[in-house]
Amino acid sequence: MIRTPQKPLPARFHRDQGDDAFNLTERRALSLLRMGPLTRAQIARGLDLSGMSGTRLADSLIKRGFVEEIGRIGESKGPSIGLALVPSAAYSIGIAVMTDALSLALMDLSGAVLAQQTIAQVDMRRDVALDTLSRAISHLIEAHCPSPDHVFGYGIAVSGFFTGDGTQMNPPAALEDWALMDLEPLFEARFDRPVWVDNDGNAAAVGEALFGVGQWANSFAYLYFAGGFGGGMIQDGQLLRGRYGNAGEFSGAIPITGFERPTLELLRQIVSEEDQPFDNLNDLLDHFDPTWSGVERWLNRVMPAFDVAVSAASGVVDPDAIVLGGRLPPALGAMMIERVQFFSLPRRGIIRPVPKIVMSETSGDATSLGAAAMPFKSVFFS
Repeated sequence: MIRTPQKPLPARFHRDQGDDAFNLTERRALSLLRMGPLTRAQIARGLDLSGMSGTRLADSLIKRGFVEEIGRIGESKGPSIGLALVPSAAYSIGIAVMTDALSLALMDLSGAVLAQQTIAQVDMRRDVALDTLSRAISHLIEAHCPSPDHVFGYGIAVSGFFTGDGTQMNPPAALEDWALMDLEPLFEARFDRPVWVDNDGNAAAVGEALFGVGQWANSFAYLYFAGGFGGGMIQDGQLLRGRYGNAGEFSGAIPITGFERPTLELLRQIVSEEDQPFDNLNDLLDHFDPTWSGVERWLNRVMPAFDVAVSAASGVVDPDAIVLGGRLPPALGAMMIERVQFFSLPRRGIIRPVPKIVMSETSGDATSLGAAAMPFKSVFFS
């Protein structure tokens, strides 16, 4: 599982009994309230507690400012006082570090996304990118938060794979300045808050589970298209991380030789040769036209590798769906879905059932959304 941050939470989130924010029972109660308002009796029943214990638990969370009374809601024996999360009690910020852009999301305790922003960033050196993030985050907090103290943590998603040594990642060449260094202390020193670090495919899969396909699919493979090609895996509603945090890297099923991975950087190179030049991926995506001749050439070159990836996802994990996401233009994704071929030999005239392939259903950047959700999942909810 993902590492616990080294930096402690701000003092306003601590329990009276120690430095931690919530015990397990409190987190379970907050998780119930995340689904909607409940009465004290409903919370007690949901946690298998006595009525008195449920009341004490709820009153403690109210006193600390994380839960509030909202008026009466219906129960079989008559309406009772309802309880709900206080959205402004805590905020989390999600950051996605991509090869040519930065993406931000600000989320409150209720799970509402208050703001999202994507910033084209040609210069991805650490100091330059961190300065850009600091300025953008200051504006977000000033516009949407009661005070900076209400931000309790940051979720960080970076393109690349974990090396197995702490939060070190091995990113694409465009992020050379971020390579093979422990990212957690870097971000904690800059933002003076605990951080949770993951790769972009995992974070995007979490965002999709919360705000997109996860509303109807309990298990899905998420294929992440950007400067590189990766992914993440949601199984029974939970992120499957694996031993080193690299589960869901369906690109690993594609042979190194004889296949070309379906990266959008390759698309940029082909389109720049055949249609019109683009200096960076962000410009290409802003002007994407599915009628470019380079699009057809890209599809012809990458579909064999794409077929390998979706067939591996289907055969190994048998998900409800395979989601095409990341920065993939919807029109291009639709063209890929029309052409995909699963590897499944018929038996008695019947092929093995395969998952539905769909485009991402999130609004905005799934990666920064998932990154923003990671701190809440680790601290507030069970």
